Amino acid sequence: MAKLVKAHGMNRKGILCIFEGDDAKYYGIRIDNHISLERRNVQCKGKETVIALREKAMQHPELKNANTLFFVDQDFDDIEIEANLYVTPCYSIENLYATNSALSRLLNDEFELNDVDHTRDIENVLACFDKVNTQFNKCMLPFNSWFKIQIKESEINQEVKLNANNVDLNKLVNVTLNDVSTKYSIENIKKLFPDTVDIISENLDKMIVIFNNYDLSSSSRGKYRLEFFRLWLECLMDDARNEKSVLFNKKFHPKLSLSKKNILSELSQYADTPVCLKKFLTDCIRTKSKTSHTIYFISL
Repeated sequence: MAKLVKAHGMNRKGILCIFEGDDAKYYGIRIDNHISLERRNVQCKGKETVIALREKAMQHPELKNANTLFFVDQDFDDIEIEANLYVTPCYSIENLYATNSALSRLLNDEFELNDVDHTRDIENVLACFDKVNTQFNKCMLPFNSWFKIQIKESEINQEVKLNANNVDLNKLVNVTLNDVSTKYSIENIKKLFPDTVDIISENLDKMIVIFNNYDLSSSSRGKYRLEFFRLWLECLMDDARNEKSVLFNKKFHPKLSLSKKNILSELSQYADTPVCLKKFLTDCIRTKSKTSHTIYFISL
């Protein structure tokens, strides 16, 4: 809290943006496109920290009227957008990267494909992605259902620890250009997540039915969806460089970087920007003063 007060004191006419972890890599350019104020980023460890900080700021004499914006992921919770709190319309910001529209923009800019000269190539790629995306969602449906039950259990049982960031996607599924296949089973998943509880199969079946009624591309765990997209893009780039390409009529040489650690930044310009985020940024700003975009980072 003290760091937040200090950041505000350094620039009272600017804007303070409070994020979970590295989410500024997605939000930063989108905020700057809507708000012409000096921006200071405050990075927090987890959604709970962001929300708790917001509650304290709303009661603080120096911060309650400051230009502060808070950004969190929906995850499996049921949180609504409020005055200065933005909540993603999907599980997390990562879900906004692995979409048909994001892929279309990427094909245009990185592969230099256009609707006039490369209609067939674009149709082939999008159709292929539709197929593997459906396969991925189907493969991950039991896991996401199991994962959601474990998340809810962890809220009442401190011994349940998921540590999903420590389990690579390639331990759950295999991703190729034309196919996604399952490598896990609910029976052996406890080997990957040892600090979890056993789930009655009937309860899991009920959750699978509930989950299957959702848009799985939006409601599934985002970090795994983005990693799936990254792995598939690597396969796509390999195919584009191949003279015997499966999807392209001629050889291409895309130079896109797809590093696992910095993928949020590398694909940020192609990710979707929800209408609700644009509205939030437009509605929230109270000061119309224009300055250059100076950005500061503060970690809590």
